[in-house]
Amino acid sequence: MPSLPLTQAEEQTAFKTIGVQSFDDLVATIPPKIRENASFRLDFGAEHSNLRTGLTEHELRRYFTDLANKNRSESSTLHFLGGGIYDNIIPAIVNQLALRGEFLTCYTPYQPEISQGTLQAIFEFQTLMTRITGMPIANASMYDGPTATAEAALMAQRLSSTNQNILVAANLSGDYRSVIKTFLSGQKNIIEEVPFNSNGLLDTDHLTQQLQSLNPCALIVSFPNYFGSLEDLAIIKSLLPKTCLLVVAVPDLSTLALFEPPGTLGADIVTGEAHQLGTPMLFGGPHVGFFASKREYLRQMPGRLVGETQDNRGQRCYTLTLSTREQHIRRDKATSNICTNQGLIALRTTIYLSFLGKQGFQKLGKINYSLFNYLTEQLQRKQIHLKFPHDSYYREGAFEVPNLESRFKRCLENNLVPGIRLREKFGPEFENALLVTVNPKHTQKDIDFLVENLSS
Repeated sequence: MPSLPLTQAEEQTAFKTIGVQSFDDLVATIPPKIRENASFRLDFGAEHSNLRTGLTEHELRRYFTDLANKNRSESSTLHFLGGGIYDNIIPAIVNQLALRGEFLTCYTPYQPEISQGTLQAIFEFQTLMTRITGMPIANASMYDGPTATAEAALMAQRLSSTNQNILVAANLSGDYRSVIKTFLSGQKNIIEEVPFNSNGLLDTDHLTQQLQSLNPCALIVSFPNYFGSLEDLAIIKSLLPKTCLLVVAVPDLSTLALFEPPGTLGADIVTGEAHQLGTPMLFGGPHVGFFASKREYLRQMPGRLVGETQDNRGQRCYTLTLSTREQHIRRDKATSNICTNQGLIALRTTIYLSFLGKQGFQKLGKINYSLFNYLTEQLQRKQIHLKFPHDSYYREGAFEVPNLESRFKRCLENNLVPGIRLREKFGPEFENALLVTVNPKHTQKDIDFLVENLSS
């Protein structure tokens, strides 16, 4: 926001216009104890140590520019980051079409007669999510993958008449697990994690015991899991009683470009994240979650749905449907308190997927898959192996890198971020484990540079 400084005379005129005498009157509603103890002084460094009157506009811009330049930008750094936030090539058409006037309507399309562009975009987003996940219905966009998955847990509890307990896979992203626990913290339930085995996959023997002792209403698993491995959803589903729903979180939707969708493998609810399909990483956000389920759970789905119909002239049109008034008014009785959606990011995702088409989406998956295979082969030649050696990987995996800390530091010195250190997330057993993710921006030269830096 540009700075608009006022003279003292202009400031007094502004105060008079809004009916106050001074700046202190503007903050009079803040309790005195808070005002007295608050320190609004900013430390601008030694250059401005004697500062009393504030910075000029030029000095302020320079200060924050210098501060921003301390960050490593994606465009200036070669990175292999993933773990839930993924990089991708974004065609110029996505940015251009997202700016069109048809989509510049109110943030929530309450009035369909002036929101047809927004409503159709959301409807197409829902349609794409059902096709990719293999589920019959999907709702309008959720905030992000973790909150969408937490909403699935709440929905499973509403659908259960016997138990409110939830099982969560321990190899699900820590962000997803923590958000689920936060959402369910006010509920009468037990949230228990299902450990993973020596292959990094869900421990089905332990799962069987927990199913008998807790009688949960839902099991939440990740596809792929945080280590990049693909769980056998069909086997997991066969272990669950009919009263336990299988909730599948898909942190990387591009996985389903190649692999069987959860909907055909027995999933009852499929949630996840789609930001990487049309939106850059942007320091970790904004995101766009998706939520798809079986048709019989339609009335308990969170958020809202956009439906297609005809107007009184017989023309195709769109409107919000199955949206309960409690969602906006009697919120304590609502199935969901989501009163908006990530419409802009859902729009970008819709444009991106429409531009790629089915063949382009499959090609995206093949590129990621082949790049990861090349990476694995090159690292193995340098005696750097997958921590969990099996064949069910897509585009990221955990590698055992000897002397990881020193090699990680050297990579940073060479303007290379090699991945995510897993010790910080899973403890000392992952001392030398590094989660490495490839993306379509990578070339063979990029991967060779990574291998050289990790193996020397």
